[in-house]
Amino acid sequence: MKTIALASFFFLTAALPIIQAQDISVKSPDNKIVVSIDNSENLSYSVTFNGRTIIEKSSMGFEFKDEPPMKGGFLITGQSLKSINETWEPVVRSKHAEVADNYDELQLLLKEKDASMRQMELYVRVYNDGAAFRYKLSRAARIGDRQITKELTTFCIPGEPKAWIVEYPKGYSSSNEAEFFDHPLSYLTDKSIAGMPLLMEYGNSCWVAITEAKIDNYAAFYIGTNGNTNQLLTKLVPLPGEQENGVKVRFSDEVITPWRVLMIGETPGTLIESEIVQNLNDQCAIADPSWIKPGISAWDHWWSGEVKMEMPVIKQYIDLASAMGWPYMLVDWQWYGKFNSPEADITKWAPQISMPEIIEYAKARNVRIIVWLYSSDVNRNAAYKEAFPLYREWGVAGIKIDFMDRDDQQMVNWYHDIIKCAAENHLLVDFHGAYKPDGIIRTWPNMITREGVMGNEYYKFS
Repeated sequence: MKTIALASFFFLTAALPIIQAQDISVKSPDNKIVVSIDNSENLSYSVTFNGRTIIEKSSMGFEFKDEPPMKGGFLITGQSLKSINETWEPVVRSKHAEVADNYDELQLLLKEKDASMRQMELYVRVYNDGAAFRYKLSRAARIGDRQITKELTTFCIPGEPKAWIVEYPKGYSSSNEAEFFDHPLSYLTDKSIAGMPLLMEYGNSCWVAITEAKIDNYAAFYIGTNGNTNQLLTKLVPLPGEQENGVKVRFSDEVITPWRVLMIGETPGTLIESEIVQNLNDQCAIADPSWIKPGISAWDHWWSGEVKMEMPVIKQYIDLASAMGWPYMLVDWQWYGKFNSPEADITKWAPQISMPEIIEYAKARNVRIIVWLYSSDVNRNAAYKEAFPLYREWGVAGIKIDFMDRDDQQMVNWYHDIIKCAAENHLLVDFHGAYKPDGIIRTWPNMITREGVMGNEYYKFS
């Protein structure tokens, strides 16, 4: 990473008494985007772009199980402001060979005035192409897990912009494979569970998209309303077994929410070019990522010719990859026999094939093998902890894991466990039936892609 400039200005609790200011603003480096925090009766925020309000006064905070809501009545016990201007080079290049990371960040330390005196930290970052904020909650006086039932973050939209909305037929259980349709924002109802990014055209050179970044130990969120179509709600995914009004997030010590992101620009192209989602993630956690090589893959079930899982077919696709100069070949389902069953064993290949022979045949043709896995087979008895080192031993390049179709807190943490274990064993990861991209590829670039999109396979079967 190259640091171009860094200036920090700290006004922290240790040095100052309680700060009385109730309205605090932070601007983008080019001064076009302004985020204002209002800490009067209830905590709220608003956003302007080129002097125009794009998010009206919107609520912030949380509701919990067995404790009062946490949404206002705060003292500001400390604050800091810093400016960052850096560049970094992504391991897996998509948009830019070098990424500019230039923002101003406000940090507020908040403590409730009442007897509970619970604390919360609020971080706000403003870039030239958007703004983002997140919360940090610490353990409270009560002993035991804290349980979030609702995040009170809203997005109050002025007027009725045109919006591109996706709703999934199974609600929170989704592979994120559906079409975005343009509607007026009033199309959303109190029953809506809309996916992200939610793109809006305000008119007069103003485009805004709502999404999130750096999801870790927390539930993903979807967009809803409470009948007031201009007030968009943060609908957290319930934990398994919980209802819509039940527990969404559990934590015992502290929890940091994902970044709530507003991508902002004068044209939709600005949003396409934006790197804000990756910028909001940590730098690469892999000491030497030189083994991570993106590339095109042949695919035996291109989807779906119902090809047979047998050696001549696999070799034919390896030959295709070799002839085309593609570095990978994906061996899809049934390579380890019956899948999604208690009998499934992801460490053994089906009797009609030979994985060592496949890998050797591919190696001779300068092609490496990626293997498909059903998520429940990976998770059963933590099978991946045995399988991933074995795959590295075999010479497998990567794994494609399928049918998660969830993004609750438990599943989010499972993704992180899988990605880290795969990195330790030099395995690339492709998630299919995946939740939306959140920029984790910056931190763990072995998570080389995810198929949370209505992709080309739909031309075959829909």
